[in-house]
Amino acid sequence: MIQVDIVDVFLEILKFKSTMLYCHSIEVAEIVKDIGAAIGYQEQKRIELETAGLLHDIGKIFLRDSIINKPDKLLPGEMEQVKMHPIIAAKMLENINNGITISDIILYHHENADGTGYYGLEEKEIPFESKIIRIADTFSAMSMDRPYKFAYPVEVCAEQAVELFDIGIEKKILKEILIENKEKRLNNQYRKKHIEIIKRKCKD
Repeated sequence: MIQVDIVDVFLEILKFKSTMLYCHSIEVAEIVKDIGAAIGYQEQKRIELETAGLLHDIGKIFLRDSIINKPDKLLPGEMEQVKMHPIIAAKMLENINNGITISDIILYHHENADGTGYYGLEEKEIPFESKIIRIADTFSAMSMDRPYKFAYPVEVCAEQAVELFDIGIEKKILKEILIENKEKRLNNQYRKKHIEIIKRKCKD
């Protein structure tokens, strides 16, 4: 198992690099944790899956800020650099305790069932947990504002995400997991902002 403090260090580095990527990674981890629970994973498997969610984009810390924050479509050369982030992340993690399992999950989290992913794997070649990360990653990325786009409606994001892979959960239930997770995060953000406003008023 990867040491929790190592995960925290990686997350702090990611937060320093990009708050956007950090928030996205936290959301992906929360989603896959809920999916793992719905599947019936035991604690160790859930922790591995959640850790993979937290660190799936850690390889992006080596990307230039101009690529991460670019408001326009990436150039072919820039896209090739982005496609390296799962490989870099896997290399970073494979020699840390038992990180090999997590590195495998992360390495293939941009594959698609039709073979059009980063590395062109067929569906049967893609690790099951990578498929879960792919679903959560897609939903989170689509439903968040990014430099190059505004967030899409949550229902639309969920509809597209659940069609990526069959992971043995009824699509209706999987959609509910995705949407409820987003609503919970939005409500928490609203409460935090509301508390901050109240605190400022009290100071005044």
